[in-house]
Amino acid sequence: EVRRIAEGLSSSTNSFEKVLIDLIFFRRENPDADLNPKINRLKSQYPTELLVMIQEAGNFFRKDEFEKASNIYTNIWERFDFVPALNMIGYSNMRAGNMTVAKEAFSDYITNNGGHANPYDSMGEYLENIEDYESAYDYYMMAYTVDSTFSVSKERADAVKKKILTK
Repeated sequence: EVRRIAEGLSSSTNSFEKVLIDLIFFRRENPDADLNPKINRLKSQYPTELLVMIQEAGNFFRKDEFEKASNIYTNIWERFDFVPALNMIGYSNMRAGNMTVAKEAFSDYITNNGGHANPYDSMGEYLENIEDYESAYDYYMMAYTVDSTFSVSKERADAVKKKILTK
């Protein structure tokens, strides 16, 4: 259905949008495929385009190349003030074991996007990862308090509460 809608809009899309749509659908339909040729084609034509940089960083993250992903997400944040990049800087560094950088990124994400649940949930995941379960519980509950439809935070808070009680 989504592909049909995108193809229906293709008459009004520019060449960049068509290539990007092709990449996104290719990735969805071929989750294990090597995306580098398609991303490199986009980069050669649109080297400073935010959406290309996001695709490249996401590709590195998907391939567990977290340092490369983090570098691109950091570049995105510095060039475009694109707040979601802070979240991905945090996750990239957490997966790479750079916990200090991860914590800083998640803190910055809260500072820059504190009216939303996701920054608190992400900090909760970081804290759970370092086994600070009491603080993780608090952040998960903050996320749920900010947005009660963000039910994954409540589920995570409940799971962490069990860890606290069995500790």
